[in-house]
Amino acid sequence: MNTFTTNPSRLRGRWISLLSCLLLLAIQLMALAQDASPSPAAGVPASRQASNVVIITIHGPIDDVTTRSIRRRIAIAEHMGADAIVFDIDTWGGLATAAKDISYEIKQCPITNTIAWVHPKAISAGAFIALSCKEIVITPGGEMGDCAPILPGLIPMPAAERAKAESPLLINVVDSARRRGYDERLLMSFVAVDIELWLVENKETGERLFVDRQEYELLFGEAPPDTPRQRASGGLPVASSEYVKAPVPFMEKIYQATGEKSGLPPDQIEKNQEFVSKRPVLSAQDRGKYVLIEPVVDSKTLLDVTAEQARRWGLSQATIASEAELKTFVGATTITQLDPTWSENLVQFLTSMPVRALLLVVFLIGLVWEMATPGIGVPITIGLAAAVLLFGAPALTGLAQWWDILLVLVGFALLAAELFVIPGFGVAGITGIVCIALGFVGTFIAPDPSGSIFPTSELARQAMVRGVSTLLLGAFAGGVAMWLGVKNFARVPGLNRLVLSAHLPRTNDVDSLLGAMSPPQTGPAKGSRGVVVSTLRPVGRARFGTTIYDVVSGRGIIEEGRPVRVISTSAFKTVVEDADEPV
Repeated sequence: MNTFTTNPSRLRGRWISLLSCLLLLAIQLMALAQDASPSPAAGVPASRQASNVVIITIHGPIDDVTTRSIRRRIAIAEHMGADAIVFDIDTWGGLATAAKDISYEIKQCPITNTIAWVHPKAISAGAFIALSCKEIVITPGGEMGDCAPILPGLIPMPAAERAKAESPLLINVVDSARRRGYDERLLMSFVAVDIELWLVENKETGERLFVDRQEYELLFGEAPPDTPRQRASGGLPVASSEYVKAPVPFMEKIYQATGEKSGLPPDQIEKNQEFVSKRPVLSAQDRGKYVLIEPVVDSKTLLDVTAEQARRWGLSQATIASEAELKTFVGATTITQLDPTWSENLVQFLTSMPVRALLLVVFLIGLVWEMATPGIGVPITIGLAAAVLLFGAPALTGLAQWWDILLVLVGFALLAAELFVIPGFGVAGITGIVCIALGFVGTFIAPDPSGSIFPTSELARQAMVRGVSTLLLGAFAGGVAMWLGVKNFARVPGLNRLVLSAHLPRTNDVDSLLGAMSPPQTGPAKGSRGVVVSTLRPVGRARFGTTIYDVVSGRGIIEEGRPVRVISTSAFKTVVEDADEPV
């Protein structure tokens, strides 16, 4: 029997060699993995650093279409695995309600690394959106601010209505300040007037603070120097000799009871806040600890800051001029831009005021033309197409409420009954036009927060005035356009073919033919008999003797060639019925 033995020292050496090889292999694999994974860019804070960045553009007016578009694009960015979203903002503002909704979407976004790129302006609603982001950067020469609620056309708001409009905006900007580490006073001065602020600095800690007149007197033991009135862009003084004073302390003005005055009580502001204020509470013990840096805003100006001021006052983290600089700022490896779709741009275009006014004119022309002249339905088809765009676009944006659409549908039903069932143009037609007009005016009025279909606020009344004004202007413009069209209709090639003329009788008498084609001065007498030369649906033409008149069927459709009898006449129409006996 053969016996095999193993040297223990040699076996131990082999195991050590094997383990050494495995260790070296593991180290090499870890090094390869480390080289393959992206490393944070040098100088970029870990909280900002992002490799996959999505840019969401916000250009032009802010409205409900913008809100839905941004919500959609945020969902796409999340699906793409983006670790940062940059909102490229270039707007003069828009609807306050839309700005609040967009602010909510940004603050609740699952991608918390959000950056507002003011490129180059974020005014009013744009500034409101920018302040909701985690960080703000501004292009050279850019500006942001002036978030006060106004009526379209810069119409002054009554004090009570301004207070109601300012209150939710103040609540929101205070929330933004506490979330993002901004000074609450500074952000409030974007929204509310009658605020006077100075920038002071703690001598020991270097901490800077924006204080109002009352706090200034507490810190320095004297009234502050009168603040030069600021320009709307950047806060530069208009003239060194022009001064204003704010006799009402900041917090008393902003937080006094609602009603005819401005603001909300402090407890109501705090009740709507998710985060506790970290702003230091100043007292007489702080006197002498601060030094004045500069005045910020006077009591008659809404704050509007330049790129340099935004950096100096802690609102902006950098000045970014290009996408390449933005890429370096966040340390990104890839940047993807998401723009609104063509359909979103189309809906936004259709809901703009000039386009809505034009669509109203087209609708009125088509409606009146169809009721006034017989034909093949082209005018009413064009008018209905304009109406679909006129009322459909506000419905898509949420501006038109259910009762607006209901009124419009009832109005069209009554007009259809007037045109095809009920003879002439009477109660049904007038009621239908009134319903459509009320529905049109209603699309100008934003939904009431309480859910009431009859808003009673001053903002709703002002919106109603705008709607009625647009309606009257559109009716006037439509009337002028129809008058010009009648005067020059025959001169436009192709348009005269829309009027039925195939059934006019042939004649060698030129005067007779011209007389038959020209509008009659008076209609046929009641009881007169004639024959239909173009089918009455219910409007058409009938020949009485040698003259052809526009007539309306009083009892359904009457085919061409049928005998008719006049049953009623007026200055506007001649109503006929089918006659049993031939003419």
